[in-house]
Amino acid sequence: MSPERGTSIAVFVAATVSDDTEILQIRVDGGIRATDRGWGQRMQVEELSHIDADLLDRLVGVASAKYYGGELELRHLTQHRRGSSVRYLVARDARGRPLGLAPVYTATPEWDDAVDPTAIFEPPVHMTPAELCLAGSPGTYENYLTVAASARGSEAALVARALAEGSRSLARNAGCAYVMFPYLADQQALWLEEYRAAATAIHVRHKGVLPLIWDTFEDYVAWLPRKRRTEVRRERHRFLQSGIVVREQPLVDVATEVAPLMAQTETRYGKNFAPAQIAAYFMLLGTHLDEDCFALVAHKNDRPIASSVVLGCGDRWVVRGWGCDYAAIGDDYLYFNLVYYEPIMRAIERGVELLDFSVGALSAKRWRGCATERLQTILIPA
Repeated sequence: MSPERGTSIAVFVAATVSDDTEILQIRVDGGIRATDRGWGQRMQVEELSHIDADLLDRLVGVASAKYYGGELELRHLTQHRRGSSVRYLVARDARGRPLGLAPVYTATPEWDDAVDPTAIFEPPVHMTPAELCLAGSPGTYENYLTVAASARGSEAALVARALAEGSRSLARNAGCAYVMFPYLADQQALWLEEYRAAATAIHVRHKGVLPLIWDTFEDYVAWLPRKRRTEVRRERHRFLQSGIVVREQPLVDVATEVAPLMAQTETRYGKNFAPAQIAAYFMLLGTHLDEDCFALVAHKNDRPIASSVVLGCGDRWVVRGWGCDYAAIGDDYLYFNLVYYEPIMRAIERGVELLDFSVGALSAKRWRGCATERLQTILIPA
């Protein structure tokens, strides 16, 4: 699907700059004219094999660049090992300043469950040929279709549409019939509204987020409705009386220690990841994010029995990962404390503004005060 006549975008390869960089020029008919930002009448979309920290600093700000860079690098390595191609589309203005970014992954079956078009859409969509172009995310939360803060309103939509057209061009060149944008937040979906409105298929999920508006953990508990407040206090009391000790440790220091715990949980839910694979992933994650990534490790009799992982992204924390030794846990509400209460308590103490609990288990998240935000996965023709 292309945007309506009058705002159509034509994509063509203008020049090869080096072995791993192409310039795709995006002509905008009826788009940005001479504006006070000096964008002029043309944007360029570069196709890159890698991106650097300076580019991310300019697009998302220094506070978030480390998180973005670490996540993108890990996805790059993971997808490369699976045989997927990975490219990065970067939109620039006429002066060469970065305006937007879209990582693009070309993958073949077996796809992750989150992007399997025969599983997530109703009715199922069958790929012919069996190859899929994934824009912004390979199927893991979250989508990194990014527009610089300097582009607002219709300008931001224009940048996003240029990146979408670049993704469609890459898809056609790779022989893909479709482009999928997994896990689009509402703002991202709004940028792509013309595509979304005429999409082949759309799948909606929700994530849980908790804006941190309290000065203390007890203020948070007191804010909850009476029944939930009583339940949270009971779960917290039971945990604190259990003798379990929680240690906050850099993820890179405990990657091999917590990996077997995570592997147990993955196996319990039908996924087969070896502890060595998980440990390698955590080592890379911890190395990239450094002090912005830590594990909360629960010890019983000085032995690790459970862990959660927290990633820092500016004024937001993302709670990622849970694993435990199921033979060692009892009636101590370990899961709720390591995934919810301990991160909430620590985030409030450090002035974090938002906790992002990602997708799944929404009833548990709502019970503990989370709001939900919609995430849309859209499938469009290449």
